[in-house]
Amino acid sequence: MAITNYDPRALDEAAIRALNGRAAANPGNFVLVDVRPDRPGGDLPLSGAFKLRSLNAILGFVAEGIDTAPEFDVPPDAKTGPSGANPARALAVSVLDATPDSDVPTATFEGRVYAVDDTPWDRQPFTLLYQLFQMTVTDVSAVGVPITISK
Repeated sequence: MAITNYDPRALDEAAIRALNGRAAANPGNFVLVDVRPDRPGGDLPLSGAFKLRSLNAILGFVAEGIDTAPEFDVPPDAKTGPSGANPARALAVSVLDATPDSDVPTATFEGRVYAVDDTPWDRQPFTLLYQLFQMTVTDVSAVGVPITISK
């Protein structure tokens, strides 16, 4: 599998073989990323692979960030230019003693309330995790999923 900013089928045979070779060099749960500078979205070219994780591993990673390994601020890269938002945490989860008054998503576990912070930056990753969870437990064949991955 590959995520690209071009149609891999439009490449010549040698380039397709090279791309397939790069993809095959990774384990099966990796996705090749090949964003080229001469294509749409290529102002920040990227080449590599990322490992697909189970939803359980993702949630474990988020949970670990609450106490064991909290996120820390990373200064912006000079190559990307100014950013509209660059919070220190990508998905802030607060541990509370009572349910908050706002309509933020919450879960109660062992007498503590876990709540997603009430910012767009925190709600967007939570929504994405929710959608990923729904795709693992429901039939999405009739739903238009906004993710394109080329095989």
